[in-house]
Amino acid sequence: MNNLVIELDLFELIRVSGTDARHFLQGQVSCNMELLSDEYSLIGAICNIKGRVVSDFRVFADGDDCLLAVSKGIATEVVKLLSKYAVFSKAEVTIDAQNLRHYGLLGDAAYEQIGALFGSCPTTPGELLAKDGGKVICLSKQRPRFDIWLADKSSDHLTLQKNQTGNGQLEGWLAEDIRAGILHVDSDLSAKYTPALLNYDLSGVIDFKKGCYTGQEIIARMHYRGNAKLRMFYAKLESSYAIQPSSVATYCRDDKLKEAEILCYLNQAQSSQLLVLLPADADQSTAVFLIDNQDNLPLKIHPLLYNE
Repeated sequence: MNNLVIELDLFELIRVSGTDARHFLQGQVSCNMELLSDEYSLIGAICNIKGRVVSDFRVFADGDDCLLAVSKGIATEVVKLLSKYAVFSKAEVTIDAQNLRHYGLLGDAAYEQIGALFGSCPTTPGELLAKDGGKVICLSKQRPRFDIWLADKSSDHLTLQKNQTGNGQLEGWLAEDIRAGILHVDSDLSAKYTPALLNYDLSGVIDFKKGCYTGQEIIARMHYRGNAKLRMFYAKLESSYAIQPSSVATYCRDDKLKEAEILCYLNQAQSSQLLVLLPADADQSTAVFLIDNQDNLPLKIHPLLYNE
């Protein structure tokens, strides 16, 4: 990967403030808020009482407050949901108004550039470096990738602007998300899927050692008592064929044609990458997986190991 700074406009920030902020979130989200620190961020999910994912997020500390980065367009819904429970705590849930700018940095020279801008560089996934109100978060170690949140007037913001290669490179960032098996739940996907379907039980979004939270009983029961019949897989189509919102993955099982839901995709010049719901043994199956049941459009299925 070449070094690349990308200005992102994919997320909104929710601020949870008040003396009970972390205790309140501990009872609402799937990650263990006791592990949150000034040097470490967490990934998690907010679920409804039926155990369906309303939103995923990354949370990081901002003084005594917590900031949750959620998919753009869903923050109002999440604030409304959390605020219903916050009335019982000394916590307030609002859409953050401090206007942090969001950048992504990926590429082989990312460590060097982060070090030059911020004096040091986080190296472990989830590790966070704070400077002058900004945050730098390591997302991946083996394929260097960083989240950067900066105030508009910071000198680092100006430096990043100068080094930027253009918004047209956003697809490089999205492609890395898909390859890593990261599906962010937006308003279209909200409350439709269990964590297991989205591999959240494998990727670290769900902490099965923490205490109770909304939806926890159902999520834990599904995890400990039954094997998931469907899983999310990374698939690649080596073709210039453009996948459409109406497209499906198809395959034959028990002499019956089956359809599989495509959760997200990215069409590129000569290939497409996608995350798709398939039988849990799809990567070991002899079945042929196709796009839109077209024999000339086979999918190559890759398991998602979440080991980076």
